[in-house]
Amino acid sequence: MATGTPNINAAVSGIVGVTPAATAGGTVPVSIEISPPAPSVPVAFAQPLQATAVFSDGTVLDVTRHCSWTTSDSLIATVSNAGALKGLASPAAAGTTQVTVRRGSVTASDFLTVTGSTVTSIEVSGASSTVPVGLSLPLQRHGHAVGWVHARCHGFRDLGVG
Repeated sequence: MATGTPNINAAVSGIVGVTPAATAGGTVPVSIEISPPAPSVPVAFAQPLQATAVFSDGTVLDVTRHCSWTTSDSLIATVSNAGALKGLASPAAAGTTQVTVRRGSVTASDFLTVTGSTVTSIEVSGASSTVPVGLSLPLQRHGHAVGWVHARCHGFRDLGVG
C-alpha cells in the first residue's frame, strides 16, 4: 500500500465531483525483537521463536508468521518459513547459529545455542495407573537429559493393551 492522499471521483446524472480523501497507509514497523532471547535447546528438540514488531504508530504486534527467518549455519539449526510452522527452530547439531528475522526493511538477530544433550529418561505421570478399557487418562510427560533439565516431549502414541 502506498502512502498518500487519493481522490474520490463520483458521477451522478452526468455531474462529476472530485473530493480529496483521508491519507492512506502510514504505519510501518520500526523495530522487531526475537523471543525467547538467546535460546538454548538440545539437538532434535524444536524451539518455537516469536517475532514482535513495534510499528510507527506505537502498536506492538506478534508478526511471527509475517516475517522471513534465516540462520547463519543451517547445519546447526534452521527456522521454518512454512505456514503454521513459521518461526519453529529445528536444531540439528551442537553449536551456535545466528537467527535473523526480517519484516520489510527491519531486521533483528539473536543467537540460538544447540547443546549436545541427549535424552536419558522419560517420565510419564498421571492420577492413576489403572484405566478401564475405552476411557482415557491425562498424562504429563517430562524428558530429562544430560546437561539439560526439562522439556516437553511430543510424539507419544497409544501402544495399546496386550
